[in-house]
Amino acid sequence: MRSDSTQRELPCLWKVTISQHASALRVPKLLGLVRMPDSGEIIGILEEYIPCSDNWELSTLGNIETVSTIAKDRRKKWASQIEETIHLLHQIGVTWGDGKASNVLIHRDTDDARVIDFGGGWTDGCVGQELSGTVEGDKLALKKIVEYLEI
Repeated sequence: MRSDSTQRELPCLWKVTISQHASALRVPKLLGLVRMPDSGEIIGILEEYIPCSDNWELSTLGNIETVSTIAKDRRKKWASQIEETIHLLHQIGVTWGDGKASNVLIHRDTDDARVIDFGGGWTDGCVGQELSGTVEGDKLALKKIVEYLEI
């Protein structure tokens, strides 16, 4: 695999796949690997497709311009789902890494929040580089998402 983010994402998704919490974790499921036909080198990851709203604003939490226009019960549900997912990830030894509202998809059919992007990294104003990939960083990300959702 070529990129640092892919090298971090694959082990995280594999831990999710083999964990006792696999069905409860609201993250994309690992479906397979893409390999070079000649060498067998892994060049990509195949993950579950998460259908999002056709409405751009509801495709990720980060795209919502005015959160107060979304029913508070719905925002509470999303916050609770994100919190539960982060908690379960930590139980299996996985950190989100780059937690932020734009790394949460809203499933079009179920209206559930799905945590994405385990490739690491950080975003100024969300979780800084020093906390990226740590439990403390994930907790800070959750706090900021809950604040963003105005709960």
